[in-house]
Amino acid sequence: MISQKKHSLLTHVVGLYRDLSPIRFGKAKLSKFALRNLGSDVVEAVTRDGCVFELHMPEDDTWFSIYFDGTFETGTLDVMKKIIRKDDVVLDIGANLGWYSVNIAKLLPVSKIHAFEPVPNIFSKLRRHCALNGVDAKVVLNQVALGDADGTIELHTFPDLPHGHSSISTLGKTDYVTSVAKMVTLDSFLLEQSVDTVDFIKMDVEGAEMLVLKGAESLLKRENAPIWVIELNTETAKSFGHTPTDVLQTLVASQSYELFKVTSGWGAFSRMQSIDDYANGDNAVCIPKCKADRLKGLID
Repeated sequence: MISQKKHSLLTHVVGLYRDLSPIRFGKAKLSKFALRNLGSDVVEAVTRDGCVFELHMPEDDTWFSIYFDGTFETGTLDVMKKIIRKDDVVLDIGANLGWYSVNIAKLLPVSKIHAFEPVPNIFSKLRRHCALNGVDAKVVLNQVALGDADGTIELHTFPDLPHGHSSISTLGKTDYVTSVAKMVTLDSFLLEQSVDTVDFIKMDVEGAEMLVLKGAESLLKRENAPIWVIELNTETAKSFGHTPTDVLQTLVASQSYELFKVTSGWGAFSRMQSIDDYANGDNAVCIPKCKADRLKGLID
């Protein structure tokens, strides 16, 4: 395994270029190339906050910013740090390799995090990172998909896409690997696990957002509604026959929510001027009226 302290001359040069060059074009491809040529299949990356992640090359190369910059979706993580309160119960739906679960568990005094990741090899990465960062006691790992019914589903992983794009949908593609996973509704999960309070939900499910919400009708009606952070992806949503606007509309119809966004997941936090005031790749931050006090310090 190669750590950041033992990186090659190539990654050093690439790091300088990333830091100093005002030209963004090509930086991602160059960073991935450098990581793939470190001479090791596993690269250790330490974040700005001291979290540790093992990146396996080449399948994890889309997480290159963790290695070079010590961060990922900085704008969204910063909002979470300010908005999540002591003893909150957090759901990480579509946890992937555990970026948000690990950071929230390690940096914030939350009560419990329930992390959901159905893809077998990605779930193994999630479990490894929780153990590596000593947050096992806070993070409950669930190798299940959340959807609109209890049963089983087929998941599709695509050789030409990052593993974070694994989906229930084929995304209109013909080249994919299929795995079978258990699926439950969020309502049935919360009932079975006796989770009476949910304060914060991060959801990144590659277009299956409406399926998750359809399986969360009871949760959506709760008086103490949760905050939602949702990736807005127009392309993956289209493959399920809806738009991100439909997802936001479902939330707004269930409760009195104020809508905000983090530009591209990385950038500025701002109020949405309308329900379709977003760009592909933005993260929506949906604040219910019962938690409006958490906006202090985030907006003027």
